[in-house]
Amino acid sequence: MHFQAKPLWPQALVAALAWDPDIMTRSGGTFIVVEVARDYGVTDVDGKIPASLRAGRRSGRRFSTSVTDCII
Repeated sequence: MHFQAKPLWPQALVAALAWDPDIMTRSGGTFIVVEVARDYGVTDVDGKIPASLRAGRRSGRRFSTSVTDCII
């Protein structure tokens, strides 16, 4: 089953990034959203964090575009 994030999940991640005093260490980088969420401990309202699609892409499986594919 595909993870469907609630609207508050990306908002919580943006808030975590905004409050990070070391945010400039990420400046200029490309990141997978779910991996950043895991770094900050941001979960969805039900406590879940979706799996990163990075491993699936290495396996050759195809995935649909979703919020977890966004680059920040």
